[in-house]
Amino acid sequence: MEIIELLRDLGVFGLFMWFIQMLLSKSASRQFEGYKNDLNKTLIEHQTLFDSRLELYKTELNLQNYKATKIYEQQLSIIIELHKKLLTLNQEMAVMIIVRMKNLTEKTAESEEKDLSQIAKTGAYYDDFLKFFQQNILFIPQDTADKIDLIIKEYVSNILNLITKKGTTEDLSFDEVQSLGLKLRTEIKEAIEILKIDFRKLLGVEK
Repeated sequence: MEIIELLRDLGVFGLFMWFIQMLLSKSASRQFEGYKNDLNKTLIEHQTLFDSRLELYKTELNLQNYKATKIYEQQLSIIIELHKKLLTLNQEMAVMIIVRMKNLTEKTAESEEKDLSQIAKTGAYYDDFLKFFQQNILFIPQDTADKIDLIIKEYVSNILNLITKKGTTEDLSFDEVQSLGLKLRTEIKEAIEILKIDFRKLLGVEK
């Protein structure tokens, strides 16, 4: 106590307390700076990790968008080409029926030759359409593919009888060919019109 009283009396005690407070203040500042540095380091590490993951996500997203765009573009191209091939085939089917009816009426060498020629031409268009459809079926929604299958079955079970039964004892009569022509203009045409709605939706032009 005597020393403290002596220092106080000498005015040194206040100076000593100021020195102690300064040391404590500097120590707290150093601790704060250390804490702040550690915090900044942690923030930088997290920011770097975040930026890295963000760039990876952007890269993956761009890749997915690229794939989706390419697939969609290819799908559009396939749908457009498939529609063209279907319409061409249907037109050739209609011509084949007309040529056959004319041949059954005239029964000349010339009408027979035209009939055989049209059969070969229509058969080639049918094979081309079927091959294109089967090769690209992965790009066609299942519901749409099912509708196309139904149209193909109609061609096979009805229209293609003109080809397979020609020259046999089961060859179709004029009335039977005419009936097929009517079916082509009604049922099959209606099925194709329904299919067009699907095509328009896939192309994004259906409101």
